[in-house]
Amino acid sequence: MDIRFLLTLPFILSILALKRFPLISVRNISIIGVSVPLIIGAILLPYSIEFDRFEVVNSQLYVTSIKTSIMLTIIALSVFMLTILILDNINIVKKRIKNSMPDTVRSFFIGLETVPAIRIFTILSVFTIIGSSFIWFTFLQTGNIPYCSLDVSSKYFSGFTEKYIPLRPLYVLGQQILSVSGLVILLFILKGRIDKKFFLLILLLVLGTFTLLLTLKRGEMFFPIVTIIGGIILLNKIDKHIFVYLILLITIIFSTAFVIDPGHKDRPFAKKICEIILPKAEFSKFEFEIAKAKLPEAKQYTLTNRITKLFTDSFGIQIRETARLIYNFNLKGIKFFNGKTFIAGFLGFIPTEYFSFKEKYQIGRVTLSLFDLNKETSGGPRIGLIGEGYINFGYTGIFILPVIIGIVVWFLNEFYLSIPNTNFEYKILLMTIVFFILNHIVLGLFTDGSGAIQTFIIRFIIMSVIFVLLLYKNQLQRRLHPHNDK
Repeated sequence: MDIRFLLTLPFILSILALKRFPLISVRNISIIGVSVPLIIGAILLPYSIEFDRFEVVNSQLYVTSIKTSIMLTIIALSVFMLTILILDNINIVKKRIKNSMPDTVRSFFIGLETVPAIRIFTILSVFTIIGSSFIWFTFLQTGNIPYCSLDVSSKYFSGFTEKYIPLRPLYVLGQQILSVSGLVILLFILKGRIDKKFFLLILLLVLGTFTLLLTLKRGEMFFPIVTIIGGIILLNKIDKHIFVYLILLITIIFSTAFVIDPGHKDRPFAKKICEIILPKAEFSKFEFEIAKAKLPEAKQYTLTNRITKLFTDSFGIQIRETARLIYNFNLKGIKFFNGKTFIAGFLGFIPTEYFSFKEKYQIGRVTLSLFDLNKETSGGPRIGLIGEGYINFGYTGIFILPVIIGIVVWFLNEFYLSIPNTNFEYKILLMTIVFFILNHIVLGLFTDGSGAIQTFIIRFIIMSVIFVLLLYKNQLQRRLHPHNDK
């Protein structure tokens, strides 16, 4: 019997865990976002393996590893769904959070409403300039602009490693600063708080997005738009103004994805941009077509094969890479990491220069080593919570970690349902923050493992600093003149 048949269990549990009202909620998005990609990925696994070029030394061990990967997925999904269902029936947690907004949250919103437009623009300008400066400094010091290079491996600074490694913390921080500041800019644009000066924020957003475009890092570039879209969806109420805004954001994502694609044969837009950025002597070094070595491979795919490959690349990679991880883990006789990769994820915001533990145990570097991949041409295989949980704690991790995330989903959904029907400006910000947490701590954690925790902490710190700076002067004035709130 095909072991994938057992996927019917988590599928049935997923259906049972879904709530009809409200149809769009933290709970339902989490269940669908976690289960659907993994179930589809398991179904498409044979095609995913077919497209894989992985060299197998021990075929029997690899077959066993594939079966183990599927079984771990079935267990993790089932435990995740059961946790949510069990919490629904435990009396001690049945009492919902009161449908009222805490005074601290209300004060936060009132403070944002009173921040002068010039202060908003100035602070966000400073963050945009700082983030862009870190990235451009790295470009200049290494002599590499990923967007203007031959292929996607250039975003890992292939051939420029010695110059890049010392600048990597600065470069990554610059990307995250631009991502978070871009999100805050979009929030203020959506709120319509800037009136006549709102075009200045659009200019800031364009400048920051353009710099991120040059890094070829899609995740950081699309983070503000995806997070805003998530917040809008969680609103559960889309009027004409928001619908237009939503369509505009989705259009921007697809058009930018086309422009950024390094595999596009001609890339006329890239060529014009890089001609302006780079001196003619340097520009002649860069090419704007797919590498010759890749052309025969691209030509042999039929349209059906390309569509199948698109789906397998989107859904089938995680289970396949987990199978490869288990295969290499057992083949090389590696001992369980006992939570070290998760510790490295929690403390990943500390530069490696001051935290050697991260160099050895950060999940991306662990998998690069296990897979014998070149760190200059790869960011590491995409190993999610299931694979990382297994190499840390074995089957114990596959039971415990989904329980923890299931608890987080349940309580986050209870908070979401408790948010009162307040005005739009308040609610869109709250919904965006809720989706920000959901996207990292639930969806991101299942997809990217502890790397999502590292990203969440860095982005949360940056966002907190921005809001503190925006509100600091206003809060000081409110303490000195409390009668103004009455």
